[in-house]
Amino acid sequence: MSEGDYFSTPEWLSSLVAWDRPGFTPQLLMKTAIDVAIASAKNGGGPFGAVLADASGKIVEIGWNYVVKSHDSTRHAETHCIRRAQNLLNTHDLGAPGLPELALYSSCSPCVHCFGVIYWSGLKKVLAAATKEDAEAAGFDEGPLTPDMWAAAKERKGIEYTPCFCRDQQALEPFRVFAALNGKLY
Repeated sequence: MSEGDYFSTPEWLSSLVAWDRPGFTPQLLMKTAIDVAIASAKNGGGPFGAVLADASGKIVEIGWNYVVKSHDSTRHAETHCIRRAQNLLNTHDLGAPGLPELALYSSCSPCVHCFGVIYWSGLKKVLAAATKEDAEAAGFDEGPLTPDMWAAAKERKGIEYTPCFCRDQQALEPFRVFAALNGKLY
């Protein structure tokens, strides 16, 4: 896989994801997003991961942060996950009629960039574990995203945002791994 390849899954991630298996609980889906974030940090990426799943708990797609390794400032986990899902499902609108109801599980609260991508993606449900403040404490600039913006997204686009979902010590592990490996901030 080349560093610029958005649609292949690297070997180091393949074993983390139970593709084609329905029945994952929301908690296990979030754990998978956090595991993807840890694997990303261990493999030279940023400490962020995302999982897109249908209502049955089946993983549709994953995304990991590869901003520095790919020389691409848009290669955030949520954006990557959405881009891969849109390619897989052959649509620009992940909320289109005929598609299953999808939810995005993010290891950390989306930054302002990912918020914009989510807003236009058609997704209606987003859950995040770690907070914007957790990411900023680790040295990341998450941009000027406010709770009012999520409220406007709910009103205008019907996006349900659940922050601090499964936020525990495990949710902070990607940042600890990234720091221990002297990951490059961006």
